[in-house]
Order: sequence, then C-alpha cells, then structure tokens
Amino acid sequence: MDPKTAQLILFTIAGFGAMVWLIAARFLVASYQACKRPASERFGFDQPPPSNLVLGGAEIEGQPEVLAAKAASAFAQGSLPLFGPVKILRRTEDEVRFESVVALPASRSNGSGQMTIQQGALHFTSVGPQRTRVDYAIDVCGGRGLLVGGVIFLILGLVALVGGFLLLEILVVRSEDLAVRGQVFQMFQAVHFLWPPFLFGALYRRRHTAVQSTLELAVHNLPYYGD
Repeated sequence: MDPKTAQLILFTIAGFGAMVWLIAARFLVASYQACKRPASERFGFDQPPPSNLVLGGAEIEGQPEVLAAKAASAFAQGSLPLFGPVKILRRTEDEVRFESVVALPASRSNGSGQMTIQQGALHFTSVGPQRTRVDYAIDVCGGRGLLVGGVIFLILGLVALVGGFLLLEILVVRSEDLAVRGQVFQMFQAVHFLWPPFLFGALYRRRHTAVQSTLELAVHNLPYYGD
C-alpha cells in the first residue's frame, strides 16, 4: 500500500467516524430536549420547576368528579405498579395530586421495575356530556447519570478520532514500511467510543416512554376502574 492510498483510507475512515460522532451528539441532545418540557401553570409545579416532566392527556367517557375519585383510588391502592407506592396530596372534583413515597437512587428503578417519580397531577375538564379531558404531568426523577455517561463517551469519541487520526498519520501513513502502512485500518477502533451515546440517549428516552405509556393506559381505563 503506497502512502497516498493509506492516507486516503485514513481520511475516509476518520470522516465517516466524524459523521457518526456528530449524529451521536445530536441524538443525545435531542433525547434530552425531548424529555425536558415546561410545566403547565395549572399543575403548579414550580417549587422547584421539574426538568423531567412527562406530559399528556386524552378525552374519555365520564364526569370529572367521578373520574377524579377513581384515579385517586387507583393510585392509593397501588394499581399502577410501575410507580410504586404514592401518597395522595390532594383530591378535588377536577384534580388529583400525588407524590412518591419510595426513596430510590435518582437514576435507578427498584427490583420490581418501578420508576422513581417525584410528583404528579391529573387535571379533569368537562368537554361535553359524559366526556372529560384528562391532562397529566409526571415529574420523573433522575436519568442525569445516563446523560453524563453519554457526554463522557462523546468526549472520549472525539479524543479517539482526533488522537487516532494524528497518530496514524504520523506513525503509520508516513512509515516507510509497507506492512506498517497496512495498519491504517486500525482507525476503525474508534467505533468503540462512538456507539455508547446512542445507547445512553435511548435509555434516557425509554424511561419517559415507559411512564407515558403507563399513564396513557391508566387514563383510558379510568371509566372502567372499580366496575
């Protein structure tokens, strides 16, 4: 392999790695932004403002006061195992507010697969005869460790790309030994630092998706709870 060919291969691999690194960085940022939403004022989450809110809502059959009572009963009885035990803080004709009573590490779930939540609220609004709009907001604890892990690997990936490129350019491409120039393909080793940010970002999103899916199911099943 002549030096020009070795250099072309090195530039190609490094360029591809740089593109993957940029995509990984964008994916990690998008994962953070997708799960960071401002609280609606009616939920009153401002002491302090939550940074990991899961927001959503749906229209279902029933009257607000009846559905609020059923929701409070479902949470009090632990009918949503993903959240673990919760304490009802307030229950009115159009709102249910609750908080977690499980002290778990911020970025982990317990052995039963429960998600650590800080607080939550459901707001019930009548939109017609026997039709109610249920809006919910759940503050999911933790997850910062996943983002930090992703950022660390982004830094390591950048170091691997830049450092690997320079070392191979100086020690391999410019070598007079034909066998040594063949080692230019070692640039592919940088991939070991490029895929973890995708994993950390996906896991961070998955926490919120799990909470949202559980709330969506619970809200749609409220009219039938206790029947």
